[in-house]
Amino acid sequence: MSTSPSYSYVNTRGYSDDNGYDDSNEKIPSVNWQPYQEMNVLTPLEKMRMDALNKTKDVEKITQTVIEVQLVWSMNAREYVELLIKLLYSIHQDVTLKYVLQLIDLLFDNSPKFLREFHQARNDNPYTPFLRLLTKTDVYMVEKCVKSLTALFSQDVEIHTQELGAFLEVITNQLEQGDKDERRAKMCVHALMVLLRKDECRTLFYTARGVPPLISLLKYYSGDAQMLYETIFCIWLLSFNKNSVEHVRGENLSAKIHEVLKTQQKEKVIRVSLSTIKNLIKNNIKFINDLINVSVPRTLLNLQKRNFEDKDILDDLKVLIDLMEVHIDEMSSFDEYRQEALSGHLEWSPVHTSEKFWKENLNKFEQNNFYILRELIKCLDSEVPQTKAIACHDLGQFVRYYPRGKKLIEDLGAKVKIIELMEYGNDEVRKHALLCTQKIMIQNWEMLNIGV
Repeated sequence: MSTSPSYSYVNTRGYSDDNGYDDSNEKIPSVNWQPYQEMNVLTPLEKMRMDALNKTKDVEKITQTVIEVQLVWSMNAREYVELLIKLLYSIHQDVTLKYVLQLIDLLFDNSPKFLREFHQARNDNPYTPFLRLLTKTDVYMVEKCVKSLTALFSQDVEIHTQELGAFLEVITNQLEQGDKDERRAKMCVHALMVLLRKDECRTLFYTARGVPPLISLLKYYSGDAQMLYETIFCIWLLSFNKNSVEHVRGENLSAKIHEVLKTQQKEKVIRVSLSTIKNLIKNNIKFINDLINVSVPRTLLNLQKRNFEDKDILDDLKVLIDLMEVHIDEMSSFDEYRQEALSGHLEWSPVHTSEKFWKENLNKFEQNNFYILRELIKCLDSEVPQTKAIACHDLGQFVRYYPRGKKLIEDLGAKVKIIELMEYGNDEVRKHALLCTQKIMIQNWEMLNIGV
């Protein structure tokens, strides 16, 4: 994939999707504007202009009416925009506000000129009237505001970073409710599919702490192929920003996207997942270690056996499989392992989880009276939980593959330490201490239905 995003994945016109809500053909109600004239909210001329829209119900006729109104009253589009913005500020009844918001939405969708004029309104700040309405509890009104703001910001984001930042904070807050409110979650994802095309938006989005709740959607909607596709598309867009990649990596994305690859049948979901992985690796090579540690290479090999209609998927699979095999070979050297063990600071990398490494290098642990094994046992006393966990894991691997491994571990005093770590105050340490203990205790470790 090129360094510049290509957006062939998705139709960005509007918000409709396979499962989503689409009101582009919905009839809009009439509004009695007379009381608003009597309250001096509208002038007589403004009331006449709004009444003209009450004569028709569908979007095509409304759009044509707007054009005709402009011609009849020598009124340019900017004046019509100002009238609608005035109504957004002046009206407090939800029913009438819904009418105005839906009218603006329909005009944005069907009149590019109207959208451009609206974008240039109110001293080049057309965002405020929508931002102030985002506090409404009515989800329909919030949807319309989010959609309109997305359309406006897609015109230009460079100048109004303060307003855009405020909008993305709202999106983040809505995403945090994504496990409880599917409609709001989809509303936010649809907006991000448009907004994250611009790098300024990517930076502001991770600054607003939007990455964690976005990635959480992969868990909440694991059975919704369309939602998975759209969420991963947003992550793919984020992957073009190197700073965003670090935030994405910190949310354990490797395990979540691995689960998608294992369970999803939809080709478009697999395609966008593979493209995302390629881009993440390109912008942060450490991500490849994360993928290897959760057994993604094995899943990619299984996917390679499927008969995909989209041949690009097979091409991406080959590229990723080859890349990971090279990386595993490079990282699976005993010299590198020795240096890491002697440093007393262990990090998850392919060398720890590679069966090939343990099978090919097991005898090297015998060198100098098992001094590398002794250094590994010292790591059990580290103050860093990750180092403790990896030491437990590696000692379990040694027990698994080395014929006298159990006796050596016990003679060197490691068994007692590992058992004690089963009650340590860290989930990862407890998990690997338990697995290691099981391997020490069991006569035939293959009876364990666990990962190694």
